[in-house]
Amino acid sequence: ELVRKSQGPEAAQEIFRLLRLMDTDIQVQTNAEMINGAVTMLYKDSLSQLCQEMKTQSIFLILSSIHEIILLNQSEISGWALRAMVQEINATHVADEEVLSNNIYVYNDETKEITVWEED
Repeated sequence: ELVRKSQGPEAAQEIFRLLRLMDTDIQVQTNAEMINGAVTMLYKDSLSQLCQEMKTQSIFLILSSIHEIILLNQSEISGWALRAMVQEINATHVADEEVLSNNIYVYNDETKEITVWEED
């Protein structure tokens, strides 16, 4: 079962705090157990539905820990700022064994593909 909510664990909370300052629409996605829920990034139907709800063609995916992902409308925030934020929070708020990536990812609803965000 998929769970989507507006808050998450400590690392996610820090990302939320920073992103709220930017007035960005944020969602946390995990599984019903809220353990090892980052795998939900592979649920493309859910990502497509979120794109429709956010009225956007693409969303950023942050692998905030092994337990959840954070989803944001790509048009609302700079990839540069987001990646720097992820790297800082991973270094200061996430246990080494729970860090999945310092990269950010993009889901494109047209192609149904997830790619690593690349600088423009």
